Amino acid sequence: MNKTNTLVFLAVLISNILTAQVSQKVYNEACACIGKIDLGLLKKQQLDQTEACVFLAAGKSDVRVKLEDATKSGIPVLRPNQKETDIASLLIRHCPAVKLIISTSLETNTISKTVKKSALKSYEKGLAEYRNGNYKETVVHLQKALKKDNKCTQAWDLLGLTYNHLQDYKEAIAAYNNSININPFGIIPLRKRPIAYAVLGDNHKGIKCYNDLIDVLPKEPEAYYRVGRLYHKIKDYDKALDNTMKSFVLLKERNSPFVKDALVAITLLRNDLTKNNQLDIWDVYAKKYKLSVVN
Repeated sequence: MNKTNTLVFLAVLISNILTAQVSQKVYNEACACIGKIDLGLLKKQQLDQTEACVFLAAGKSDVRVKLEDATKSGIPVLRPNQKETDIASLLIRHCPAVKLIISTSLETNTISKTVKKSALKSYEKGLAEYRNGNYKETVVHLQKALKKDNKCTQAWDLLGLTYNHLQDYKEAIAAYNNSININPFGIIPLRKRPIAYAVLGDNHKGIKCYNDLIDVLPKEPEAYYRVGRLYHKIKDYDKALDNTMKSFVLLKERNSPFVKDALVAITLLRNDLTKNNQLDIWDVYAKKYKLSVVN
């Protein structure tokens, strides 16, 4: 197969994921923009910026009501044969950045009542400084909070986000590790930690952290997609193809627009396997996931 050929999976051909009203370009631009929103902001500000991202991508935005409902009540269940025909529904159900905004909060009212009041006061000061963009002052207050009570996971999470802003990724990782040691199911540190490792160029530790995320969220397609990309970088083609095809299958089940991204990643893997005369690896996982290919 020529390296410029495009793989077309039969499974893709039977599904029209996006409606005529919402293009792939609009969806991708909106989701990427939302991925840059700061999780430490007030929830209202996060929703304002989400709305702005949709407006920039689509030229209009009517997502606010659905975003607020999802934030209060969670992601709505899709009824049998129900079609998603608007950008809000697509983003809420499929965009990882939107789901992270919906499911997380660093507000003081979400902190366990077991956290010492003196620590909570320092945390509140740190959160205020963070929202004012004073990141060095934020670190000072959060460190005080954690000296008073080192079991406050929100303080560790916010400290990690603060170090991200300061581009001190090693300290960010240390903060996320402390949070995960207290609560292995914390979504913010589980999602943010492998990204920090990727920035540092440590693909092996990034892989380990994505696998930790998969242990907690075994049906999360983005985690399989991201870890597959890292395995591809270190030329572990077996695990790269296994994880990327897994992400494809999960995305396909959800009618997610990201299925096309997985398809591109699989195409690149097949090209490398072809060049290296390792198509036997392809055959193993194509059979495992029941995926076929046509030219």
